[in-house]
Amino acid sequence: MSGIATYLRFFPKLKAKYDYGLLIFILTFDMVAVSGYRDDEILKLAWHRLANILMGGFIAVAVCIFVRPVWAGADLHQLVSTNIQNLGTFFEAFGNEYFGGLKGESIWGGDHVLSYRSLLSSKQKEEALCFQAKWEPPHGKFRICHPWNEYNKIGSLSRECAYRFEILNSYLKAHTIQSPLEIQRQYQEHYLQLCIESGKALNSIAMAIRDIIPPAMAKSHMEKAKENAEELMSLLRNSHFNGDMKMVSTTALIYLLIDCLSCVEKIVDSVNDLVSLARPKTPPLPKQAGVMPTEQKTPHNITITQIQIAE
Repeated sequence: MSGIATYLRFFPKLKAKYDYGLLIFILTFDMVAVSGYRDDEILKLAWHRLANILMGGFIAVAVCIFVRPVWAGADLHQLVSTNIQNLGTFFEAFGNEYFGGLKGESIWGGDHVLSYRSLLSSKQKEEALCFQAKWEPPHGKFRICHPWNEYNKIGSLSRECAYRFEILNSYLKAHTIQSPLEIQRQYQEHYLQLCIESGKALNSIAMAIRDIIPPAMAKSHMEKAKENAEELMSLLRNSHFNGDMKMVSTTALIYLLIDCLSCVEKIVDSVNDLVSLARPKTPPLPKQAGVMPTEQKTPHNITITQIQIAE
């Protein structure tokens, strides 16, 4: 039995969810097996061991709930929100650094700018927190049947966006493939606005997740970013450099930015879905009854009169 439990720990799904339980089972079984020569006390020893486990589990749960609450759901909520905010910080900093939006000292290269890289290895942590959050009772802003699976969806889209940002970061460092200054000036303002507006949209939905409210400004920021993306495509189609090798890096950058914008839009849509599912449904307001006159002989005529006035 102990060997089977040890073998089960090698399965990734079982190790991620039940590793501690399997370990306790192995230790308990081994202790009972080692003390097998005391046949008259085997059941007593097993019962004491089980009682200790139950008592320890009860104390741990009581401390985590009443003394010092530690909720996996709150940690997952904060993690997803922070990851999206890191994406927004990078996108804005990328636009300011590469396309000349900053005046004076550059903020590029700081840890807060490149902190989006933590998303690249956050999948296992998010899945573990999501699994634990499903077993937690309602607490704080998280009610019964909170859509925890939506956090995994948003996390996957955030990692997809982070990988694209890694490509943008590599492009920023590859000075040898940058386009001539003459070409950059034609696209510079649209580059900058696309990055800044997309970054603001990400920061807006990060705040929306944190407060579980609809992202008020994300839609307007996305519309402005899309307008700049359309302008870039229009300039690219009508450019007199079309077909020139000088346009290769510019074309690649435009398509990379549009690809990132598409990924940001998917994150915005997923956050809207999360907020709509997580917020309590507000009942529709009751219709106001019309004021009935003192003398009413034909109530149906009053309804018709109200419709005529509304017109």
